[in-house]
Formats: sequence, structure tokens, C-alpha cells
Amino acid sequence: MPYKGVRKTLLGVTQVSEEAAMDADALTLIAAMSPTPDNDRQLLINETIVALKAAGIWSLLDELWFFAAHSAQAGLLGWKRYKDCTAVSSPNFVADRGYRGNGTDSYINTNYAPADDGINYTLDDCSFGNFTTGHQTSAGSDMGGRGASSAGSTAIRDSDASNLFVQINRAASSVDVGAIPRRLGLRVGRRVTSTHVQGFLDGIQIGSDVSAAATGLCPVPFFIGGFNNNGAFLEPNTRRFAFAFFGAALTTQQQAELSDIVYDYLYALVPIVSSPAQFDADGLWRCPSGVTSLVAAAWGGGGKGSTNTGTPPEGSGSGAGGRGGGGGAYARSGLSVTPGKLYSIIVGPGGMGNGGDTGFYGDGGASDAAVALGGTAGTDDTTNGGGIGGNGTSSIGNQAKFWGGNGGVSTANTSARGGGGGGAAGSAEDGGAGGTGGTSDPPGAGGAGGAVGGGDGGDGGLLQQAGQPGTAPGGGGGGCGGQGGVSSVRQGGAGAPGRVILTY
Repeated sequence: MPYKGVRKTLLGVTQVSEEAAMDADALTLIAAMSPTPDNDRQLLINETIVALKAAGIWSLLDELWFFAAHSAQAGLLGWKRYKDCTAVSSPNFVADRGYRGNGTDSYINTNYAPADDGINYTLDDCSFGNFTTGHQTSAGSDMGGRGASSAGSTAIRDSDASNLFVQINRAASSVDVGAIPRRLGLRVGRRVTSTHVQGFLDGIQIGSDVSAAATGLCPVPFFIGGFNNNGAFLEPNTRRFAFAFFGAALTTQQQAELSDIVYDYLYALVPIVSSPAQFDADGLWRCPSGVTSLVAAAWGGGGKGSTNTGTPPEGSGSGAGGRGGGGGAYARSGLSVTPGKLYSIIVGPGGMGNGGDTGFYGDGGASDAAVALGGTAGTDDTTNGGGIGGNGTSSIGNQAKFWGGNGGVSTANTSARGGGGGGAAGSAEDGGAGGTGGTSDPPGAGGAGGAVGGGDGGDGGLLQQAGQPGTAPGGGGGGCGGQGGVSSVRQGGAGAPGRVILTY
């Protein structure tokens, strides 16, 4: 049963009134959540809706979602009960952090098409946006959609490393609304006339109004984590999304109030942790009082060892031993931070593919960071070399950068054992390369993790066996063993995820 109280938070002190009734919209939303959230979460939801109504924002919205929820189901619920979202191709969900696509085929379908579903959102009077907790320097759309012949194309996207582009109810291309110092935060596009658009970051307008005439409303549902091109998924990214909304054009004051409300909600989900703070998955870090600088250390994710299949002729690629995946790189930087702010933790996944890049960004933008690149996977069903270690040279670190070890090769023979995975770089040296898999035991040994702190690569697989997984942080997976004349699929070992350690 929903908790019948109302919470007010003043200077970090929580006060609860048992007598006050919960808001009716909050009760409706809580009743639809599975599992039922605990009392503190119910109070936070209620507090957020009450604040939106007090600011005059609630009545202007068609829909909003807090993807940063206690469960994957709750994260897809529309808070105004108008449209629920659909997770497509299993985007990664982390409780209290939100959803993240894989950069290839996974995204969130809002099921909200402005031309059909817009009520407050109209041609010349609209705003929409999202809160992203991830950083990606390459181009990609945060959210958007367009119909045939670009009808009503609408999007928020990054077209380079430092500027925000918006496209609102128009067939022409998106326009640059101004520079953004960092990617974390509430990013909003707004149209208040038929001729001009604006962009906002955390409630503050970016640059000035930009000329961009409206031509029509988008007829297809918006995607988040990419772009709906008349039914086809384009421009994927790997940022994590905690919040999104659609509605009428919010005033400048309401933009600031919405930013405060969203941050207040997320602050409540992010505890302050002591130094050193270790993160083995994506997350948010709340800067403690008095902390203005820190050292961020990052390890990229390890690549998967190669998987081989079938019973081909002797010596051809898919029957031979597999190749190891590359280990993740290491990077370390001293960075400036601001007490009380939220910062994004991006931990590169390992798993069954290329290792992901890992990063932490300070207050100075894309170059003010510690970013360690992930290792690549060993190529399946080939006799080519192993995966390449994460590139230390291309990683970002103003104190130290090191390479991950390359994955080991194997012999082009169906009796071969797998090559070892590359070791992750450490804080003082490169990761070790994986060993070569021969035609007798033992298989190729996993490369040693670099000193200090790099994860070891996984050993290659024995004959007809899978490769071994890498060790966190960032060890590459071992390649599979040869098929030895038996029809079978042998999996490469999984790469290990990366890691972030903050010391302050």
C-alpha cells in the first residue's frame, strides 16, 4: 500500500507529515509500479510531482519519464499515465541510474508521436528534453524522429565534441544552438515562435535564439538513445538516460525550476561516498562538501576472445583455435570538481564484444577527463590475429596513460588450443600480451595485468572448450579451443568490465 505521508527536505533534514495525504497522481503512478516502491521512494515521487505542480510545469507536460527508477518496469512508466515507453533490443538498465543503449541496435521507444499524441506540444509552442548521465564524444542523437521526406524532423543531438544541435518541427537540418561545457545534465530544445528555436542546459539557455522555421509536427514516435528515421533506427549512442519529457514551451523560469526538480530527484538517489570511491558499473557520483579536486583513474573494458563454429576442412578458420581479446587501457588525471554537483561514471562493459571505453569528466569539458579505451574482440571464425589492446596513446590522462595487452593468436589447425586474452594496463605499465595457443596443452596463457591494478587476461580454451573470461578490471577474454573434428560451437571468453576509482 502507498505510504500516506508527505516529505519536505530542508538542508538535508527529512521531515514527514503523517497526516497529509499523498497527491492523487502520485498514488496512481505508484500503484502501477512493480514492485511497489518503498516508503522513501513513494515520498520522493510525491514530492517531485507536487513540486512540478507548484511550478506550473505539470499542467504543461504531455508526458515525462524518470528512467532512473527502482525497477526496469517502473523506469518505462509515463508519469502522467499517457504513454509508457518500450525498451527495444534490451538496452542496459541500472536501478536509480536509467537506461543505456549499446551504440548499435538498442534504444527506448517513447511511443509518443507529436503529430498524433501532442496536446500541449504544438507546432510553434513546444519543449522537449532529457537528462543524460553519460558522455560520448562522437556524433549521435539523444532523442528524435522524422517521417517520410523528413516531415516534422525533431531531435537533440551532438554533432561534434562541444556543441549542442536541435531540430524542432522542421524538415531542414538541425541547427547549432551553442557550446556545451559538459554532457551530463538536462538538455532541452524549445520553440516559442514559428521562426526561432533555443537550447538549454540545466535550465540555462545556451547561446542565443537561432532562426529555424517550423514546417510540421513529427508523425512517428520519438526514440531515445538514437533517432527514428521513419521507422528505421539511426544515430545510436551509448549515453545513459535518467529522465525525458514532452510538453508546451516552458518559460525561462520554468526551465530553471524543472532543472532543480530533476536534480533534486536524482540527488536523493545518489549517496555521498567516502574516498577512494570505486565504481565497477555506470553510475553517478555526488561531490561531497569541501571537495574541489580529485584524481580519477580509469580502466577500459576487455575485449571478448574469438568464438569459432562448425566442422570445416582441416586448417580453415572456423574450426581452428580462437584468438584472445585485447585488454583495456589505463588513464589517470587530476581534475577540478564542484561540491554538491553530480558527475557521471562511465564504465566500459566487457562481455561478448569489444570492450567499452571508461571515463570520468571534470568541470572543464571533453578534454578535462580521464578516459581509458577498451580492447577489441578477437574476430570470430578466422585465423587472423587476436584482439588489440586498448589504445593508451589515444586515451585521455594528464598524469598517466598505458596500453592494454594484445590478445594471443592460435594455430590455423583444428587441433589448436586458444590464444590467451590480453591483460589490462595498470597504473604503472602496459598490460601483458596473451600467449599463443599451440596444438598441445596447455593453451595460450592470459596476459598479466599491468602493475598496479590491471586485470589478467583469460586463458585460451582447451580442445573443444570455451575460452576463459578476463579478470576485472579490463582483462581480455581467452580464445576458444579448436573443434578437434567434432561439430561444435566454442565460445570465446568474455572480456571483463572496466573500472573507475576516484581519490579525494
